[in-house]
Amino acid sequence: MLTMTAPQLSRRAGLLIARLRRSAPGAVTYIKHAGESSAGGGSFPCLSLATALIEVRIEGFSAGQIEAALRRTTTPVIGRIQRERFLLDVRTILDSDFNALSDSLNEAATALIRNDK
Repeated sequence: MLTMTAPQLSRRAGLLIARLRRSAPGAVTYIKHAGESSAGGGSFPCLSLATALIEVRIEGFSAGQIEAALRRTTTPVIGRIQRERFLLDVRTILDSDFNALSDSLNEAATALIRNDK
């Protein structure tokens, strides 16, 4: 995952967004952004890598509410909040996780919308 290039990640983000949109409730929007990943601590504490980010918006809900709902799903999803946006870093998502991610995003959106009524 560390060796993937920004263009590769951007393509993956586009494919993932297209897949997510097919089953998303109408109140959910996915937006691709360029961004940076941190390699983490250890040997590379200051290393930043270009990445692709997917912003998850659910109409009427804040980034914090979206984050909380995703942590409560059957398969919890951890992202980050930056500039009042809930973001998923494509660099950290395995292809084998796409279905579970889609299910969790739909589960979170449905729970938020249902509880808001």
